[in-house]
This record gives sequence, structure tokens and C-alpha cells, in this order.
Amino acid sequence: VAWARRRYLVFISLGALTLYLLAIPFLGFSIASFAFLFGLQVILMPRTPRSIVIASIVSLVFSFGLNWLFAEIFTVFLPRATF
Repeated sequence: VAWARRRYLVFISLGALTLYLLAIPFLGFSIASFAFLFGLQVILMPRTPRSIVIASIVSLVFSFGLNWLFAEIFTVFLPRATF
């Protein structure tokens, strides 16, 4: 039990990854990736206003930027939202 308390961030990351993988079919790649990246960065980084702005910029670039890259350059379409 003590080893689990020392490694709680590992369990949080694995739980977030599981939720991310379950959310992709419903929310689509871009939105699920943004939520996953932003959430993990906020949990793992110090919570200052500057770090939250950086986390949101990084999350936007990597989630929507990767979607654009795959769709426009590679012509591979990533999962879209069901709604």
C-alpha cells in the first residue's frame, strides 16, 4: 500500500489514459486529445497562471494540429465525434 501512495501520479496517468481511450469514439480525436493533454499537464505541472496558459497552448497545438496534419498532409482521417 505504501508503494502505491508514492506512485499515485502513475495511477492517475493510467486512469486518464483509460478515460482518453474510452472518450475518443464519443468526443473525437481532437477534443478527447485536448482534454487528455490539458488535464495531465495541469495535474503534473505546478499550477501557476503561466503554466496553465502554456498547457492550453500546447494542448491546442498538439490535438488540433495533429488532426490537421493527418487530414491535410497524410490524408488519414482520425476519429470524429459521434454527435
